[in-house]
Amino acid sequence: MYFFNKTTTPPTFTRVSSGFNIYYLPRGNKGDIKVFPPGFKMVAGDNGRNTYNASLFDNQAISWVCLDYNNPAVNGKETPGFPTTNCPDGIRGQIFFPSCWDGMNLDSANHKDHVAYPVQNYNGGDCPPSHPVKLVSLFYEQIFDTGKFNVNSDGQTWVLANGDTTGYSMHADFQNGWDSPSILQQVIDQCDEDNGNGNMHDCPPLLPYIDEASRDACHLDPNILIPDEDVGLFHDGTISILLGNNPIWMSGQSKPINTTYVETASWGRVGSLSEGVGTRGVSPLVLDSGSGVQIDDPDGGDWELRGCIAESKTGRALEGTAITDQTEMNLRKCALACESKGYSIAGIEFGHECYCDNALRNGVQLQLLANVTCGMPCTGNPYENCGGSSAITLLAKKGVVIRTTGQASSALPLQLPIFFLFFTLTITNALTILIL
Repeated sequence: MYFFNKTTTPPTFTRVSSGFNIYYLPRGNKGDIKVFPPGFKMVAGDNGRNTYNASLFDNQAISWVCLDYNNPAVNGKETPGFPTTNCPDGIRGQIFFPSCWDGMNLDSANHKDHVAYPVQNYNGGDCPPSHPVKLVSLFYEQIFDTGKFNVNSDGQTWVLANGDTTGYSMHADFQNGWDSPSILQQVIDQCDEDNGNGNMHDCPPLLPYIDEASRDACHLDPNILIPDEDVGLFHDGTISILLGNNPIWMSGQSKPINTTYVETASWGRVGSLSEGVGTRGVSPLVLDSGSGVQIDDPDGGDWELRGCIAESKTGRALEGTAITDQTEMNLRKCALACESKGYSIAGIEFGHECYCDNALRNGVQLQLLANVTCGMPCTGNPYENCGGSSAITLLAKKGVVIRTTGQASSALPLQLPIFFLFFTLTITNALTILIL
């Protein structure tokens, strides 16, 4: 969702950050509720809907809630489209999926006909004869941080990426990813408000599968290419056109087609050193097949990640120079800044603090920490990680051997291991180091 800024010419769009809650709700008689079979898919909502029909359950199943904890008259008010008042504590988009299945088809041409809403209500009740199998109810909440925005005087304040200014076209997909239906069935049968209530550790069927160490050790494959299109994740989140250059459309207006659309996005790598994500129109990145290091960047291509290490407890690991006033920092930017000052090591901490030197100092050793320790996203590229609290992500030019004795690091014919960072929401005592 974007804030529709009409004070600029032409208008611009600022991405509104958000988070998800996803619920599996056992609505109905517990013994009758079935789980999704392998390969099952469905869609709730319609990305082309431009009106609201209160008599249709599939319309009722899509709603919006304004959050204003200091205003009881507004807080929690549910509307079929975007709220038109200020919502200082957020806006919650809500999607309730159909919970009745025909028992035969895993999918259908429109991803909807094989499922249906209950007879009595969209969020509970008996299944119709045409779709007799009662499924666990799936409910999505997406909470948008709207506190810093004021509504526009004409009421058209928010817009979805498809150009919809009403909110009616909000929709969601579901593809069953449970490896074993029996596990989810046990969860539905055994865990409820008295045994689990949202805490996975209190649900016995899930305990054998909770492996936080494996979760922390998981990282993104650096060879995966993703669309290189600015969706508002950089700078202040403002973009000049919507995704795919979608036109704006209003209530009652059919979703328009942009007949003059020309694709401008190419492909970039997750966590590339060249800001390959979000720059629009750059050439596809070429990667070294062995290490995954980008090799076609004429400026930053001779840099490589060395991993995550702990910051010194008695001073700075990198004392040569500090660049801490940049609000949009990323790995490449820090590395090139250090290189321009004659340093061969660079490190980022707290997502944006860049430090340079030619050796590790104040007792810091090249002892690598788990990548999760350096899991704070870069302020200038959320697809990269830039250290954390008291931990550093390490970069160096190829062949550089990092010294820890105060001597200058030197370039030797030695290939050191390459380490890639990954996303996490858990940030503890970590700093990211870059080395030239």
